[in-house]
Amino acid sequence: MLNTSGGDVINVFILTFCRNLDLFYGTELIFKTLRVGFPNARVTVVDNASLPEVRPEIALLARQNDCIFRQLENPGIQHHDFLQGTLRTAADDSKIDGPVVFLDPDICLWDSCEDFSFEGLVAGKAVGKFYCSVTHTITMPRLHTSFLWIPDAGNLQQEIWKIKAAYFDFEPFIPSSFRIDSTWYRFDTGASLYAAIPHTVSYFTEEHFRCYDHLFCGSHLDWIYSLYDKSSQKMMSEIHDNAKAGNLKALKGVWRYQHNVWEKSFPVIP
Repeated sequence: MLNTSGGDVINVFILTFCRNLDLFYGTELIFKTLRVGFPNARVTVVDNASLPEVRPEIALLARQNDCIFRQLENPGIQHHDFLQGTLRTAADDSKIDGPVVFLDPDICLWDSCEDFSFEGLVAGKAVGKFYCSVTHTITMPRLHTSFLWIPDAGNLQQEIWKIKAAYFDFEPFIPSSFRIDSTWYRFDTGASLYAAIPHTVSYFTEEHFRCYDHLFCGSHLDWIYSLYDKSSQKMMSEIHDNAKAGNLKALKGVWRYQHNVWEKSFPVIP
């Protein structure tokens, strides 16, 4: 892979959030391998009004990884607002001339990602249209927001403004559910953007997946666990137990395990 930045600094943004001490392992996970994946990047960590008792620890982890740290007070910010607001700020900031990358905190990075190269306006892991038995909706395609790569924030924001000029109420990141006839549909975070610019996105391949793994539900497993089917519960318990125990070796390559289980639990709709 060629260096996409041409010498420009990669700008990484991480929104941390811990509302349950038992799930703090999902918040701190990214810091264990952050500089493996992004050794030279400018990293900004924004804590989203986490529990008061863990805020100093998150700030310390950020400092230990040479990150810029910002603390948001209650009530915090919605994830989609963080994505949109950060994108707009980056697009207007003359000091940001390299790629913008969004990472979830419940990610492990196994190899440097700084040479990733993409031609589209935004890149990430493709999630096809599928029936979600958790939300009971047909969930529309998108790029998963756990790891989003934006080669040029200004170019993407300009495209969003162009769409909004024609469709004034277009919002690229806000999730929504709606009913047509007797069927419920869901646009998860970022799905509206994907639907608006399908021919200008790039997709992660197995080469990219080998560089990282994502727990999923690192901050809210307790909310969603009971809604999963038995095979998903078994898988998530195994993965999260290893993360909580600090067994990072066991997490490497779990994306294949996740794919195999969820391909059956949440079938893709053509």
